[in-house]
Amino acid sequence: MHARPGRRCTFVRGSAFVLKMEQQGKTYGTLPTTTDGPLLDASRPGRARKAVALVAGFLVVAAAARSRTRATATALDEMGDVCLVHVAVGDTFEEVSTYTLPSKLAYAEKYGYRVMHYAATPTCCNDIDSYACTLSTVQYKYCALRDALTTGGSQSASGSSGPCKWVFITDGDALFTPDAPSLDTLVPDPDSVAILSAGTEIYTPSLTTQTLESGLFNSGAMIWRNTDRALAAIDAVLHFDDDTYEGKMGCADAAMDGVGDQWALCGAGAQNPSIFDGFAAWMHPTFMQRTVQFADGQLAEDQLIDWPPLTGDGFVVNCCGDDPLGCVKFLREYYTDAP
Repeated sequence: MHARPGRRCTFVRGSAFVLKMEQQGKTYGTLPTTTDGPLLDASRPGRARKAVALVAGFLVVAAAARSRTRATATALDEMGDVCLVHVAVGDTFEEVSTYTLPSKLAYAEKYGYRVMHYAATPTCCNDIDSYACTLSTVQYKYCALRDALTTGGSQSASGSSGPCKWVFITDGDALFTPDAPSLDTLVPDPDSVAILSAGTEIYTPSLTTQTLESGLFNSGAMIWRNTDRALAAIDAVLHFDDDTYEGKMGCADAAMDGVGDQWALCGAGAQNPSIFDGFAAWMHPTFMQRTVQFADGQLAEDQLIDWPPLTGDGFVVNCCGDDPLGCVKFLREYYTDAP
């Protein structure tokens, strides 16, 4: 999830959606469209109707986005200038980047996006006295994100070539799947402030800390629009100073290796829920990204998603565990079409 080794992921095996995928043998990229199984509990008709409505809404939004993508060569006509941020700091992740960065460059070239590689820790935390800014993952991710939005990447390896209207920030061990759709596929509302991969529903335009705590939050791929509200939310994360805050599930906690930036976003949102105004979330990992638990040279025994993955609607594959280099080498075996 983050631009450093020793990271862990948090999952909820009891999630109704995950259980449904396990029971039906769904593969990545397949959306649930039936009305049987735990997703639609007959003993709770209100919940069943809500689930059906969410599925239907997702399909409508996704179909409309794909239609727009097919109608135009790139998403730039609707999205504005898009910057794809690759955060990979340190020797390990520089090597990891040899496997992951080519897939991002190919994706960006296809749709006319700019790529910003942050190979050194951005400096915004140098002037901030907060607990969050003592966490390396916060420094890596949110300082890079802020620099991309405010300067157009002046601290990236390539320097700035103008402001970004949208920033798609990804971790160093995130691999883009072949034939990944354009970014507007993941932005159903162009007025969104940010799109995260989180939540217990397929798509929700109402994000809260509780949504993130559901256990499916992963900050390895996030989309942010260049707005004052986005910058205010980022600054709230950077200035979060309550080291006693206890995250839950997907929010984890500050002490858990590698997920400090998720903890800080959750804590800032718990402290001031208004920072999430205009945020939305796609169900992780159905549409926006999937995570791969990898350690000791193999997939974790409790890997929840069918393997191998399909590309389909899949977008980004993120590694979790203590061996990011081994993980991305493993993933390349399944994405041989990626440059």
